[in-house]
Amino acid sequence: IELWSASSFGERLGRNHPLYSGRLRYWFDATRLTPEWFAAKFEAQRRNLGERYTPESHVDLPIQKVLQSIARDSQLLEKPRQWSAKITSTLDDVTRSLRFCKKEAVGDALRAAVAPLTDLLDVLPVGPDTPVPTDLWLNATASAEHGVREALGVCEGMEGSDRSVVLSDLYRLYSAVDQVRSALAEKAWQLVNQHVLVVTGPAGIGKSHLLGDFAARQVSQEMPCILVLTGTMIEGDPWEQIRTQLDLAALSTEDFLGALDAAADAAGCRAVIGIDALNERYGIQLWASRLPAFLATIERFPRVAVAMTVRSTYTRCFP
Repeated sequence: IELWSASSFGERLGRNHPLYSGRLRYWFDATRLTPEWFAAKFEAQRRNLGERYTPESHVDLPIQKVLQSIARDSQLLEKPRQWSAKITSTLDDVTRSLRFCKKEAVGDALRAAVAPLTDLLDVLPVGPDTPVPTDLWLNATASAEHGVREALGVCEGMEGSDRSVVLSDLYRLYSAVDQVRSALAEKAWQLVNQHVLVVTGPAGIGKSHLLGDFAARQVSQEMPCILVLTGTMIEGDPWEQIRTQLDLAALSTEDFLGALDAAADAAGCRAVIGIDALNERYGIQLWASRLPAFLATIERFPRVAVAMTVRSTYTRCFP
């Protein structure tokens, strides 16, 4: 047990860095970024969306999983342990079958090839500020698949009634390992370490509904999320306008982001700032020259991510 005295807390909270001053704001300021606060701010923006957000017409789309991945959704991050459990169970079946057929050496080699993958997957989910080791998983998956193929090559030459049982177990194991490779090829896992997502598409395809639906899901599960509508903004400093809309004009941008980072830390996920329709109304004048600096400001806060939508025909207007 490491004791943190009152002076230790005071020293940390008094450091001249927004990650610390933001925590001071989050835990001790009069304005707390509570789940109720996020829900109230989303409700105001939901009304501004009007007919562009219709919850009753919701349809699950793959892009929702991508949004959940940049938010470091806990359900997504539990998947690797589920993959590991399935592979381990199937591997146990295979090695039992091989032992019964006096093929212990094949079983030992197979377990040695697959064990590194299950060991990597069967760990507690990483935190919202820690990179997910997808490259390590992919390399271990390739080695595991190679090991299964080698075992198949040996066992396909077997004779007797046990051959079909062993081969069936091996194919099930290959399928369980291949599920990892297939999942890691999906956008949700390819982008899980990114902090910025841009969703493009033609007018009327449902980009605003998508972002609104995602924000509704986040706040309903008490995960911090802020929805920003470009159509409610004018040409000018975006951070000042966002803080004003959130009734946080008295905070500095860094203290606001520090508090948002602290809220994400408390919730065990990332806080997502959703910016809808970069091209809408004064969007070109507002964002074209300011977007790089806007995103650079957020980079200092590891538990904050940004999801933006823009009409396809305007994507070249933004750097």
